[in-house]
Amino acid sequence: MNRRIQHFSMGLACLLLCLSPLACGKHKEEGDKHGDKHAKSKTKDNDKTGGMKAEEKPTDDKGADAGDEADAAPAAPSGPTKDEIRRARGKAPSNVAAAPADAKKTKSGIAFKILKAGTGTVKPSGDDSLQVKYSAWGTDGKRTSTTWKIKSQDPRELSFRKMIPGWKEMLGDMVVGERRLAWIPAKKAHLKKRSFKKGPRTVDFELVGLKVAPKAPKDLKRPPKDATKTASGLVYKKLKAGTGTVHPGPKADVKAKYAGWSRKGTCFDFTGPKDVQTFNLDNVIRGWTEGVQLMVTGDKYRFWIPQKIAYDGMDGRPAGQLVFDIELVEIVVPKKGKKK
Repeated sequence: MNRRIQHFSMGLACLLLCLSPLACGKHKEEGDKHGDKHAKSKTKDNDKTGGMKAEEKPTDDKGADAGDEADAAPAAPSGPTKDEIRRARGKAPSNVAAAPADAKKTKSGIAFKILKAGTGTVKPSGDDSLQVKYSAWGTDGKRTSTTWKIKSQDPRELSFRKMIPGWKEMLGDMVVGERRLAWIPAKKAHLKKRSFKKGPRTVDFELVGLKVAPKAPKDLKRPPKDATKTASGLVYKKLKAGTGTVHPGPKADVKAKYAGWSRKGTCFDFTGPKDVQTFNLDNVIRGWTEGVQLMVTGDKYRFWIPQKIAYDGMDGRPAGQLVFDIELVEIVVPKKGKKK
């Protein structure tokens, strides 16, 4: 009995083993049919909704998927770094000792080459204020001065009227954006004769900004008859009425545009067309302290300020009567909790 059962069990196992590939094939066939049906359905849906096939997926010029941009490494910055520019502009040119044969030459003996054309249209003159980046070297290649410093590479602001003669000649022929390399003889490279022994200079100039000085008013030397005079000797005339209603106090901070002239007509200080300066009325000449308190926001006045309430003989400051055009832009109100 046990032997019969054993033979029956072995036969049943063989039968199941033979049938299993058929069953797997059947399931596979059904699965394939189901997959094809799903794929067709998906393709059909994509056709209706404008979906793209795999081969139509957008790529960039290099063949990478456009969607992979976010995963790509950031592009390296193009061009030299600020520090590389600073080092290059501070290094003496190879021809520092003498101008090359193709350099242009002025009547005064200055040789120069234009390294970059400018984009401006106005050349500096008179009392104009210039913003200049530069490096200067002796003929031995040692640097004597520069604006290309490690911590600050800001241009230097220069008064055209007060410049070294050779600088004045070169920059007076340039426009904003222009860069020149100039070989300046000793007599044109220094302000004082005792410095001529220091020798010639080779200078790399770049004119990066220009503030054109306003012309002196016609009534510079004598106020008009309709001007008002105060007890201190200050004379003033309103040129434009403002819209404000409040006058600043004697210690107020104010924002203003202005231009100042000496009696000879020299514009010794001024703001540019878009510039505004902040002042504390307790830290300016007495003529300003008194005069600006007469104004409201938006007012523009002309002041004739006698020497005693102007710079009053201070060294390095213009002497005599001064004339200022001042426009009061704003009275600065201190923030709450901040004492003036």
